[in-house]
Amino acid sequence: MSVLMRRHFWEEEEFRSLLPYLKGVERRRLDLLSTAPPWVQSQALSFMALCCECGRPMHPFRERRGEGGIYINVSCPTEVNPRCHKGRKAAAAKAFVWTEMERYWESGPQQGRLFGQGDLL
Repeated sequence: MSVLMRRHFWEEEEFRSLLPYLKGVERRRLDLLSTAPPWVQSQALSFMALCCECGRPMHPFRERRGEGGIYINVSCPTEVNPRCHKGRKAAAAKAFVWTEMERYWESGPQQGRLFGQGDLL
C-alpha cells in the first residue's frame, strides 16, 4: 500500500496504471471494470491519497454498498466530511480524472498496457 502525499494523485504513475481498468458511467460515475483481475481490485482498494478538497488521507477507490463493484472518488467519503465532495476542487478533479480516462481510451488502449507504450502493469 502506498500513500501519495499529493492532492493530485491522478498524476501519479501508480494511479495511471489503473486507467485501463476504469470506465465512466453516464458522465457521473467512475468505476473499476467488473472484469478487472483480483490483483488490480486489491491494488485499487489499497491505494491511498489525499482528498483534493481538505487534504485528509483517504482511499479514492471504494466498494459500492448494495449493488457491489468498485468506484473512484476524489474526495473524502460523505460520512467523513460531507462538504468535500460538493466543493469546486472536487468537481474540477473529477472532471480531470474523467478526461484522463477518456484520453486513455481514445488512444486505442490494450488491456494490461499503460498508454500504449507497452509497459506491462
